[in-house]
Amino acid sequence: MENNHKNEFEELFLQLPEGAQGALHWIYANIDLVVRLCQNLDMAEEEIALYLDKAQERKDCITIFLLTIARMYLETDDTAERMD
Repeated sequence: MENNHKNEFEELFLQLPEGAQGALHWIYANIDLVVRLCQNLDMAEEEIALYLDKAQERKDCITIFLLTIARMYLETDDTAERMD
C-alpha cells in the first residue's frame, strides 16, 4: 500500500511544472526550516491571502507553497483555540 502512495505521489510530482517541482524539492530539502518559519509566521489570514494572490500572479511557486503551509498551521492553531 505504501508503495502505491509513493508511485501516486511520483506521478503527480512529474505532472507539475518545473518551477513547482523545484520549489517542492527545496521545501523537502529544508523541511526543518520550512516548519519553523511557517509555524511562527506572524501574519493574519488576510495578509497571507494578499501575499498569496501576488505570488500567484508572479507564478512564484516557492512563495505559494510556503504561504499555503503557513496558512495550514494558522488554521490548525485557530481550530485548536476554538476547541479549548
